[in-house]
Amino acid sequence: MPILVLPDSNSTVGASNINFEWIRGGSNSGSRIIDSLFISPNSNFSNFSKLIRSSVNQVVVDTLSVGDYFWRVKSYDVSGNLSDFSSTRKFSVN
Repeated sequence: MPILVLPDSNSTVGASNINFEWIRGGSNSGSRIIDSLFISPNSNFSNFSKLIRSSVNQVVVDTLSVGDYFWRVKSYDVSGNLSDFSSTRKFSVN
């Protein structure tokens, strides 16, 4: 399960160039890992502001509207193995 690093829980960030960073949990036995970064205005993630797939554990989001957001990450490998969702963090954009 991925471990969230940035942005910190309950932090406030600017509306552009928002850095998201996480640590991949466990060990990689050779299959390429892809991460899915979910950003939503609600904690149940019923709709997404952004869903970004990345082969690295850091993403810069160009812009988000002012407001409160929640984020989490899920990893999978090319063999189809899925991680659990990371914890969920809340942050604000000003």
